[in-house]
Amino acid sequence: KETMKQMIFYKNLVLLALLRPICRLSLRLTGQSDVHQRDDLTNIFGETYKEGEGISSKLPLVMLTECFAKFSEGLIFREVDKARDSVQQYLSIQSLTAVNMSNPDDFFRIFYAGLASFYVGRELDDGVLITRGTECKDWIEKLVVSASTWNFQNKAYLLQAEEQFCERNFD
Repeated sequence: KETMKQMIFYKNLVLLALLRPICRLSLRLTGQSDVHQRDDLTNIFGETYKEGEGISSKLPLVMLTECFAKFSEGLIFREVDKARDSVQQYLSIQSLTAVNMSNPDDFFRIFYAGLASFYVGRELDDGVLITRGTECKDWIEKLVVSASTWNFQNKAYLLQAEEQFCERNFD
């Protein structure tokens, strides 16, 4: 019985950890960011979950999802510090060489990580983040050739334009 309780707790915890950042971003996009946001959640067993603690800080998928939601929020609302911190954390977790080619979520995360890297790198004149954005762009360009021109060409063009903008090449 105790093992089942623990399994249910971890399953619910992972689900909460995955959905919470996305829900927070959704609320903010709909203009409800003034709603009181709790720092912790309590599950059905009365146990408390705090973001970034416990099992969620050990599961790469949960950490990647939290980082993705945070740097997306920073990118959308032009919050440079939030975008910088979360994209750096994301890129420290996600290695571009270990991307699962069959997981479409990885493509979009890397694309948005490239956009956020270029944005933050340009705003803070940070060459390291611009280099990481270039790595993301190069990875997407490989997909244009090897996977699907139709699906990835427009993303590659956008990342190329961001790179040129960072280099102050406006022609």
